[in-house]
Amino acid sequence: MKDRNKPEEEIIQELQKIRGEYKKKEAELEDALFTMESCFDSLPVLAYKIGFDGRIIDCNRLAVQTLGYENKEEILGKPLVATVYAPVSQTKAERLFLEWKKTGKTRNEEMQVITKKGKTIDVLLNADTITNKAGVPLYSLSTQIDISEQKRNQDELRLREQELRSIFDSSPDAITVSDIEGNIVECNQAALDLHGYASKKEIIGKNGFELIASRDHGRAGKNMEITAEKGSVNNVEYTFLKKDGSEFPAVLSASAVHDDSGGISGFVAITKDITDRVLWDQMEKRLLKTLDTAREAVTITTRDGRIIYTNSAMDTLFGYEKGELLGKYPSVLNAGPKPELVIKMIVYAVIEAGFWEGELNSMKKDGTEFSTYARIASFRDADNKITNFITTQHDISEIRNVEKRYKESEEKYRTLFEFAPIALGKEDWSELKKYVDRIKKSGVEDLSQYFDDRQEDIKDLAFKMKSIRINQAVLELHEAENKKEYLSGRLKSSTDETYHFLKEILVDMAAGKTSFEAEW
Repeated sequence: MKDRNKPEEEIIQELQKIRGEYKKKEAELEDALFTMESCFDSLPVLAYKIGFDGRIIDCNRLAVQTLGYENKEEILGKPLVATVYAPVSQTKAERLFLEWKKTGKTRNEEMQVITKKGKTIDVLLNADTITNKAGVPLYSLSTQIDISEQKRNQDELRLREQELRSIFDSSPDAITVSDIEGNIVECNQAALDLHGYASKKEIIGKNGFELIASRDHGRAGKNMEITAEKGSVNNVEYTFLKKDGSEFPAVLSASAVHDDSGGISGFVAITKDITDRVLWDQMEKRLLKTLDTAREAVTITTRDGRIIYTNSAMDTLFGYEKGELLGKYPSVLNAGPKPELVIKMIVYAVIEAGFWEGELNSMKKDGTEFSTYARIASFRDADNKITNFITTQHDISEIRNVEKRYKESEEKYRTLFEFAPIALGKEDWSELKKYVDRIKKSGVEDLSQYFDDRQEDIKDLAFKMKSIRINQAVLELHEAENKKEYLSGRLKSSTDETYHFLKEILVDMAAGKTSFEAEW
């Protein structure tokens, strides 16, 4: 009996052993499933398990949080497309889901998901198929990477590129981009206009040296090496060429362009036409040469008054060597008590009116004072801002000396005239001359008879004789207190004697005489 029960015990033990191993395997499986679920739930991307009917089987914690739900139960069992994707991406999502059913995968598709509150988020979608051991598809494992920040950066980069392109295209300076060999790969409209080309097709592909006169190729090549070595060159002047072969002067600034590895991939160059500047420089040289030979003293100053140019006449007039006045202020040439104040007042007048002229009390280098007459004008730029002042002046010391002598002489003459012992006067007889000329022009031949026939008219001419100046002896002779009393008495004395006096004067005047003698 005991021997018969032994196999049963062994069987029970065997079954218990199998049951223990099964529970162990079951625990290991549960651990594995927990680990897998934990990994799924902890994925750093939005993750979903999607059934073949398009409904959400499961999703991870990040998906719930990102979409703004309280827990996953709010979306489990719901259709993926309508629940997760924004309206703008739903059609595309449905198409991709159908394609996944056929191919088993989806790769790097940009989509937009929508949160519970309606906010859209840019994501990058990938999907794979999960199968069982037999290879039977179970569900889709879809992941979504939040690329919102990346999209924003891309949008900002794209906007920046558009801004740079706009600046590039609209720049008034000619810009060319070339490869490491100097072959032009891009240019703006200003470059086409500068070199006389109608379209980019004509210039792209050309080597930059083709736009430079051959005599400057050597320097251009060396500067290209310097740019590659040091990173840039600035304002290098070359003679450039237009499409028709004509030459023009311009300055070029270039910088090296580096690739991601730090190597040089090409160059970008900015070219500015300086034809006007060169012409101005030439004109300025001719002008300065002309000014240097001028007899007038010429000074040019900056806006703040520093002397930057004097011609030879200026240096000679003030006793300075050539260039000795440069950098100084005009106040050193002024002999007044407050030269700086005088200069400030003159500058203010020029700024207000654009011009000033007048006499200055000047001083030579050795301290000698003398008088000059100056004219000062301002130079203004295109914005009407004053850039310089130009002054011309000449010595008027001799003129002032002559005026002084004349004044002294006039004063002496006035004294002699005023206190002469004989009666002296100065009268305006222009009306008498007009009367005589008018009579002669009318054809009268016998003037004496003509005047005798019109004695009263002749007497009236006395009233048209204007006394300009008389001396004291005249007043004493006529016993008059002043000139007014003298004139009053003379005008009342229009008598026959007056007639005969005037007749003699008029007859002599008609005969062309300029001096007269008569009693009155």
